[in-house]
Amino acid sequence: MTTAAGDATLSSSEKVRRILKAGRERLGVSFGFLSEVDDGTCTVVAADGDPDGVTPGTSAPLESTFCRQTVRTRGVR
Repeated sequence: MTTAAGDATLSSSEKVRRILKAGRERLGVSFGFLSEVDDGTCTVVAADGDPDGVTPGTSAPLESTFCRQTVRTRGVR
C-alpha cells in the first residue's frame, strides 16, 4: 500500500485502485471500496473487486452502511 501511495508516476485513481486491491487481498475479501460521508450520506468514490452492486456513485444513508454496522457491533479497534 505504501509503495502505491508514494509512486509519483501513478494517477490518484490508480493509486486508490491499487490500495483497495492490496487491502482486500490482505483481508481476504472479494471487494473493497472507498467512500466519503457528507451530511449523513455515504457515497462510494471508488471500488475494486466484485462489489455486488456497490459501484462509484452508489449512496446510502450513513445509518445503513457496512461501516456504521461494524462500529455498532464490533467497536473500533
